[in-house]
Amino acid sequence: MPRPKKLAEDSIRATVRISEKDWETFKSQAEAMGLNRSDLIRQIAQGKIPLGQLPSQEKLLMGKS
Repeated sequence: MPRPKKLAEDSIRATVRISEKDWETFKSQAEAMGLNRSDLIRQIAQGKIPLGQLPSQEKLLMGKS
């Protein structure tokens, strides 16, 4: 069953080039914040999450956020 669409009509599909390791790290950061990658990108873009608030890699590896 496909995921329901919840994006605004003015949304675009974008492509980024990133290493697989970095993409998985980004996924881990998003999950640590209770978000998926798209929602994390959206919230950063909207200024709801300043980049300085992202959990550090050390905290992620230790299971802390």
